[in-house]
Amino acid sequence: MTSDKHLIEEHICGWLLEHDSLLIPELGQFESSYQGAEVHSGIHHWMPPSKRISFYPSSKYNDGQFEAYLSEQTGLPLADIQDKVRQYVAAVKIEVSVQRSYTIHGLGTLYLDEGEVMSFKMAENANLLGDSYGLPNLFSKPVDREEPAENLDEEDPIFEEEPEEYDRTRKRRPIGRYVGAGIVLTGTAIGAWYLANSGIVPKLLGDKGGDTAVIVRNQEDTSQDTGEDLSTDEQNLPLDERATPSATETPANTQNTPVETPAKTDNKAAKNTQGNTTNSQSVKVELPPPNRNILGALAINPTPPANLSQVLIKAPSKQFYVIVGSFDKAENAYSLYNHMTQKGFRQLRIVEQGNRVRVSSYVFADREQAKTHEQTLKTQYGIDAWVLQF
Repeated sequence: MTSDKHLIEEHICGWLLEHDSLLIPELGQFESSYQGAEVHSGIHHWMPPSKRISFYPSSKYNDGQFEAYLSEQTGLPLADIQDKVRQYVAAVKIEVSVQRSYTIHGLGTLYLDEGEVMSFKMAENANLLGDSYGLPNLFSKPVDREEPAENLDEEDPIFEEEPEEYDRTRKRRPIGRYVGAGIVLTGTAIGAWYLANSGIVPKLLGDKGGDTAVIVRNQEDTSQDTGEDLSTDEQNLPLDERATPSATETPANTQNTPVETPAKTDNKAAKNTQGNTTNSQSVKVELPPPNRNILGALAINPTPPANLSQVLIKAPSKQFYVIVGSFDKAENAYSLYNHMTQKGFRQLRIVEQGNRVRVSSYVFADREQAKTHEQTLKTQYGIDAWVLQF
């Protein structure tokens, strides 16, 4: 099956190199559009002209052109080619459902988006335009541009001299004004000194020359003269300034407050809780030895399991299923179930809900245990599982 995958994917790229559209039965349609050359100057990245590939999963009508092309290129009968294409499509869908993605070599990656719809992302190095086929993306080194050397022979800038008339004006300053102002200030200072020491000013103000006695009274003298009592009386103070008893003082008539006793616990409820915890921890899941390449050699076997009536779940039971694959066709779910059973998974279930058929690794009554099992599948087996409550 691995050789058939490489053969089909090689001819997918070959077909898109010569055509603008490719329809793969039961998978979808690839469409190409012209993309001109791109230059990213910021990172010095040059991209040649190419084809941009888009994918439309809703287009699944079989026009027979790709199968006829494969039959012509390989020399195999058309019936054999049709069977190989069907197996290839089933393997791709199973791997996308389990691993969440599948890489088509030389083209890009199919993956499931948030709405569980198959989408496509083209590889960065894929170029299927015939005119530029084989041209790689170029990354150039930044160009070091040398700045022009400074001209050392340049003359210093010449500053114009002030006009001659301006210089004459500055030289003819009125010096006599400064001398006159100095004489006036000196005379004023001498006159003020004379008036302050001659006693003329107090006589003009009516002062008889007697000394003025300053009497300073302290608080004690004032209290004796007025006869007022300055002592602090607690009864005369406002309520907010009176002394209050400290927090450690207790009134004499303090009453004892009743003490509440804790409620009695229900021993039966505690025993039931312990019993449920013990039961939730006693779940044991039988798993094969860890193998992250568990789907490496996936064998397509759409035969319904012999014990289908025992493992098929249709009615909801509000339990938690760890889903490892979700499909729109039961044949793909049967192929995954048969493959994982062959690899050592012994507790698988097939869950039918609406138009989806899912494969579950194990069923839990507790969500936390289901999440733990989900992480085990991701880390030890490379399966991108998820939890479904149904």
